[in-house]
Amino acid sequence: MDIRKILAEYDAMFGAKSLSQIEAYLYQKICEAAKLQDDGALLTLLNEMIGFCRDTSQKEKAVAYCGQLKKLLDGFSMQGTESYATSMQNIANAYRAFGMHKEALEAFEQIEKTYEICLPREDYLWAALYNNWGLLYQETGDFEKSVAVLERALDNVSRRTDAIKIAITKTNLTNSLLALGEKERAEKEIKAALEIFRRDNETDFHYGAALVAMGDCLAAGGAWMKAAAYYRSGIVEILLHTGKSDGYYRVNEKYEAAMQKSKEADGKQKQVSHLELCRKFYETYGKPMISQHFPEYESRIAVGMAGEGSDCFGFEDEISKDHDFGIGFCMWITKEDYRLFGEDLQREYETLLAEQDVRPGQNRFLNGRRGVLITEEFFGNIREEWQIAEKINGAVFRDDAGIVSQKRSSLSGYYPAKVKSQKLACLLHEFSQYGQVNYGRMMARGDEATAAICIGKTIECAFDIAYLLEEKYAPYYKWKRKGLEQVGEGKWRDVLWVCEALAMAPCRRSAWEDYEYRADTLNAADKRVRLVELLAGLLLEEIKKTYPLEGDDVFLERYVNCLEEVECNESKTN
Repeated sequence: MDIRKILAEYDAMFGAKSLSQIEAYLYQKICEAAKLQDDGALLTLLNEMIGFCRDTSQKEKAVAYCGQLKKLLDGFSMQGTESYATSMQNIANAYRAFGMHKEALEAFEQIEKTYEICLPREDYLWAALYNNWGLLYQETGDFEKSVAVLERALDNVSRRTDAIKIAITKTNLTNSLLALGEKERAEKEIKAALEIFRRDNETDFHYGAALVAMGDCLAAGGAWMKAAAYYRSGIVEILLHTGKSDGYYRVNEKYEAAMQKSKEADGKQKQVSHLELCRKFYETYGKPMISQHFPEYESRIAVGMAGEGSDCFGFEDEISKDHDFGIGFCMWITKEDYRLFGEDLQREYETLLAEQDVRPGQNRFLNGRRGVLITEEFFGNIREEWQIAEKINGAVFRDDAGIVSQKRSSLSGYYPAKVKSQKLACLLHEFSQYGQVNYGRMMARGDEATAAICIGKTIECAFDIAYLLEEKYAPYYKWKRKGLEQVGEGKWRDVLWVCEALAMAPCRRSAWEDYEYRADTLNAADKRVRLVELLAGLLLEEIKKTYPLEGDDVFLERYVNCLEEVECNESKTN
């Protein structure tokens, strides 16, 4: 077996294939090596599989493969050799990761004795041993011993030109220093580590651990929001490399705790929404005005706030106030009623605003969004999905006739199942074409401008897929991300974070300079490519909860024909 080729293919799969596909590939090669009785290849592949199972939190499999590897090593009579000790270090790491601390410590002590016989002190394998040993001491709570062995590891790697190994060691050391209360030194070490990882284009597996360690430093200093931002970035890196492993859930707990601490430290009361302020304005001033001047028509005037504007969706912030913003409300009447009293009603509304020192005239666009609106016109001329979202947002304060409420209710019903599955098929096709096909083609051509368009379109497709699966009409493009924060009870959080990471990922032109483009391969050196594949996997995971799709291939185009033919699985959505 060509083990170098196999390992190269295996390494290239990360960020390009699902974790289940990667594991299946490795298992297949292990079976082939065993069948061919290629013990050298089998030794290497078992080591790789143990590391994979460790990183993906598969304890039973990892321990079983450790037993298989030890049996193979004993059959070779390799005790006392460098190869034996190196494999034992992999086994010890698995034991450490799964809480088998006694077994791990015994293994590390055995490895140290072996290295003393066969390795010079300047060999990097000493640093690897001490790094992993230091992690074991972290997990057993003996941080002084952890710092001692990690400093020995740092002394070893600092004599070399391999900056990444220095960054890894500094990251490990940071965690132990923090536990001992040495915050200042910990910050110094982790900042140096992050600088190294970023110079390396953030490609190394351990970059996520460094982000989390930086978050820990910030949390130790009470900078909770900054800490949460680093935890968020760390979670995306963990998802890129190991999926929803134990590490993912541990860091998620840190993120949630930091967000809670931030809220407590902020101490601010929840702000009253602009929608509620407008409701209060109507109840206090608008309702009496209508009762006084239009008593005979009062029951025919529907009142509320809906339509264009961030405040109708509940998305308003300080930036929103610079345009299309102000206190007021909508009054919907029919065309016939408008001919009877519409102009008079609008005049009284404007008088009311003036009396209360409300100046909607500051923005000419707001004038047509509040005040008197003709019902037939407001609910007519709907051509885009975001226009439906605008007709059913906000709230109705009063509607005696029920006309407006009935129209909103009829629009609120989502697409029929067949239409929904067809729309999803179209979105998967677009996602795949923009992000999984044409982005790479454009970068290979050196067309970074069009590649940037592809990334933006990919992100928007991801948003639209989420809205469709939630059976929610997507708002206007600039509110799609904000809106997803409020649907699905937070289940789209990871999708949003990966989209944000994709949006912020810099253009890596250098990753394409010597790359020979092929339609059937992925350039994993470009982080955008890996983020798109991660995003596709997260979306596929959610799609499968509603649609009976088979397979783990994250190339979403493969599922288009299936969705065009299949009816939505009603039992999963009802």
